[in-house]
Amino acid sequence: MRVYTFFSDSHKKILDLFLEHFPYNEHTQLNIKSFSQDCLTGSYMENGWQLTMKKKVEYVLEALNETKEGEWFVHSDCDVLFFEGWDNILQKQKDSLDIILQNDAICLCAGLFFCKSNANTKALWNLVNENLEKFDNDQTALNYFLHHSKLKIGVLPNTYFTYGLINKNRWTGEDFLFPDILKIKTFHANWTTGIDNKIKLMNKCLEQKYGN
Repeated sequence: MRVYTFFSDSHKKILDLFLEHFPYNEHTQLNIKSFSQDCLTGSYMENGWQLTMKKKVEYVLEALNETKEGEWFVHSDCDVLFFEGWDNILQKQKDSLDIILQNDAICLCAGLFFCKSNANTKALWNLVNENLEKFDNDQTALNYFLHHSKLKIGVLPNTYFTYGLINKNRWTGEDFLFPDILKIKTFHANWTTGIDNKIKLMNKCLEQKYGN
């Protein structure tokens, strides 16, 4: 299984947490790409953010071309903690679907998904790439073209967790408990703004998961 993530200098500490908890095994090839710091703050939708998202979409297209026809890869932003692998998901759904995405509470997530390499998924991501400037961000573009596509789309269970599933507002430091923390398979630290908040969210999840 090929797994793709990326980072810029602002996200190096976040990448370190990602790598510390990544489910390494002999059947996994982790691909990490370093992007230039086009968004100086590294914060959502600030100046330079769209340029980074353009590079991300191009990176997804690279992954599609590097993955054999009919085989799967994982794209994960580096603000994700993995607590187990993904074999169960793919064993249950890989033959009947083209793409399986995280539920991001109000839409499907462009930051954590499983994608099969085929003509349909390549067409989807080419449309996102060619039309990205017409949308607010890559996730909005992706959801638009998913809605208008004929792809067979799956949604990951809510054990692939994000804060938006319990509160559809950005996290700004409020205390909360992760629901069914022992059952959470991944945690995606989106639904907040700023590098420090992402790190705090990831550490909060680890503390509740492991009692540290």
